[in-house]
Amino acid sequence: INGCIMDRQRYALVDTKYMVHPLTRAVFALMEHLTAARGCIVDRNELFQHINDQAGVSNIDTLSTLIYRLRRKLPTQEGEYMIITLPTVGYRVNMRIEPLATRAQHRGGQGAM
Repeated sequence: INGCIMDRQRYALVDTKYMVHPLTRAVFALMEHLTAARGCIVDRNELFQHINDQAGVSNIDTLSTLIYRLRRKLPTQEGEYMIITLPTVGYRVNMRIEPLATRAQHRGGQGAM
């Protein structure tokens, strides 16, 4: 995700300087679902259902707080957040998503962390 790696084993985001940013299970599930959509709009109710299934979040109002927390962890692109809010519709990511294998090739063939 824009040069960062999603570490599923640690529920963390690893930035380009290999700094580990731990995430709650709910925030990680949110990030995972948004990035899986690869820039397409994700309906607010669909996103809530996913984080409810993955992390037991039972209040849809919590979704806004989780979006806020995730935005704080992700780097901005030219001053813009990578998670775009589409009022009354949902959210989408505004980022370059690169497969991990490709990233390893750019680092000289080293494996993932």
